[in-house]
Amino acid sequence: MSIRCGTSFVCIWNTFCDEPEQRPEGPRPLRSAIEVNRLELVLRDMLRRNEITKEERKVIQLCIQKLKELVRQLGEFWELHAIGSAATGFSATSGDLDVTCFHSSVGMQDSVLATRELKMKLMPLVRMEPSVELIEESWNQQIPSLKLRFAGCLNVDLSCHNVDGLQNTLFLKAYSNMSPLVKQLVVCIKLWAKGSQLCGALSHHLSSYAFSLMVIFFLQVHPNWRLPVLPTMGFGPDWVLDDVKTTKWTPPVNFVNCLSQMICDFFSFYAVDYAWAEEVMSVRLGRRAFAREPSFRALAGVTARRLHIEDPFLIDRNLNCTLGYEQEALLKVQFFSTYTALQNGQIPSVFLSAQTKGPGKSAPRPPPPPLHEPGALRNEPGAQNMIFLTPEGPQATEVPKPSFLKS
Repeated sequence: MSIRCGTSFVCIWNTFCDEPEQRPEGPRPLRSAIEVNRLELVLRDMLRRNEITKEERKVIQLCIQKLKELVRQLGEFWELHAIGSAATGFSATSGDLDVTCFHSSVGMQDSVLATRELKMKLMPLVRMEPSVELIEESWNQQIPSLKLRFAGCLNVDLSCHNVDGLQNTLFLKAYSNMSPLVKQLVVCIKLWAKGSQLCGALSHHLSSYAFSLMVIFFLQVHPNWRLPVLPTMGFGPDWVLDDVKTTKWTPPVNFVNCLSQMICDFFSFYAVDYAWAEEVMSVRLGRRAFAREPSFRALAGVTARRLHIEDPFLIDRNLNCTLGYEQEALLKVQFFSTYTALQNGQIPSVFLSAQTKGPGKSAPRPPPPPLHEPGALRNEPGAQNMIFLTPEGPQATEVPKPSFLKS
């Protein structure tokens, strides 16, 4: 059974409340064109501050070129490709470079083979290259890798025969190429997640990849956006069907400030409309669906009342596998807090402060004019910090805890 956007009201506070009647009333709708315009300016400024510079792009290109030269020494059927955010376009300056090398005869991921190839073939070549420094060897992970540093400034994660990573990269890149708006929204949400300390599998949060899928799923199912659903069968380890690769998208609704409207819709969708414990985010299906559907029989842990994100290719893999219970509760609270702030004319401080520190970065511009007169929200202990814009400049304020979280 599918779910239409707007019909389900099993909200995030169901985790904390036993009765639906205990749900707090939502904040007022965001209607002011001035508010949306100011938010648009802040988001565009955040993207500008985190855009990869020409110097950084040049270093990345030189690194890939040098590593390809090393891999070619293994034989004519060996290749090297960038994977992850640097290749999909969903990257900011702070991201490292992920690359994988593979032999054309290897069609499936094999960690044992990858470990042997890295130890016996790649490591000797890396140690002989003066521009590449071997920092760490990682053999105990599902995807073995070498941690490198190129030219003393770029961190590189080199894996071998990472077929799944190649396929996922091509998949996300196809969505990134549909429209600049898709790329901009994903980067904004990833910066929000990192700035809010909600991203990172090693710290028991969702991965960057999971947040990318959350954004794409939202765009697919929300009636304002209706992003096309790309068939997973159109992607191989190192190929994409031409008609899939050339798919483009234009928003069906002509918003003047599309990015800010997307941000508001995104947080409203996951804070209010999405049924966290009952639905599955599946960009493979591209529609809202309950976890009990037959389509998700293979999905690990699907019967648990948790957030579920399906990997589009490994459909038995639930991307909540990295998410701790406390971290999931924090994620829900942060979604609600950000949603509340936006609806009340505030701009979360993470949108103003999220920027990478690196060479060539210009100083941030002054904050835009005020959205509201002060005093819309009270300060309460334990609330989330927000920046409230006033004629005198940015003022720190807080979003109160939802009533259902108060002891």
